[in-house]
Amino acid sequence: MRIRGVNDPPHGVHIGPEPTTDKFVVVMQIMPPMLSSFLDQESRVRYYVCEALYNIAKVLRGDFIIYFNKIFDALCKLSADSDVNVQSAAHLLDRLVKVYTLVLT
Repeated sequence: MRIRGVNDPPHGVHIGPEPTTDKFVVVMQIMPPMLSSFLDQESRVRYYVCEALYNIAKVLRGDFIIYFNKIFDALCKLSADSDVNVQSAAHLLDRLVKVYTLVLT
């Protein structure tokens, strides 16, 4: 646990390991299990992994682009999913990926 100094702004209590500032390390740990979840048989899992990756992509901005090829393959498969909700979530994630791809080029 980190003890805040006198000049630190009062944010809240942080309990647990220190948050890592290296986004690349976090991306390397989070992305492989998420990418494998795109192929799960349960439609709810596929939907929630799209939603989770959307939120992660918004925070990381372009740092998740190192997985662009795998994300693109998964989005191609999910766009033809049998569940309409999964298709919708995949299209939202696709739009966000396009935005960050255009910004980085």
